[in-house]
Amino acid sequence: MFTSLPPVGALRRLLLLLAGLFGLAFTSCKNNDPTPPAPAQSNIVQVAQGKPDFATLVAAVVKTDLATTLSGPGPFTVLAPTNAAFAQLSAPFNSAANINAIPANSPQIAALRNILLCQHAGYAEARCNRRRQRQYRVCL
Repeated sequence: MFTSLPPVGALRRLLLLLAGLFGLAFTSCKNNDPTPPAPAQSNIVQVAQGKPDFATLVAAVVKTDLATTLSGPGPFTVLAPTNAAFAQLSAPFNSAANINAIPANSPQIAALRNILLCQHAGYAEARCNRRRQRQYRVCL
């Protein structure tokens, strides 16, 4: 009536295997792995504000009321001129200080807005106007 037991070596191997599986299960269930925080989403204006080389661009975008648009969801095509690129323009468009000094109701603001929206990367005025009629895209 006695049944034969498995050999002692097989029991040891089975116990070691079970102990290993339990150990693995308990160590893998720990939730102590640091999870990196999700990266903060920055809009175009915030990125430009964080780079000193785009100070003139930021002043121009703010002065022409494009900051609100560029802070939105987009999509936008942005060619961002540096301070050195703005320095090639005539006054008052050649520096952040000069742009900030333009009076609020000045026609120079409309000219600056035109520069930001159309005068870049060799686009002709007519091409920019056609593009604006199809969809509103801001190209800086």
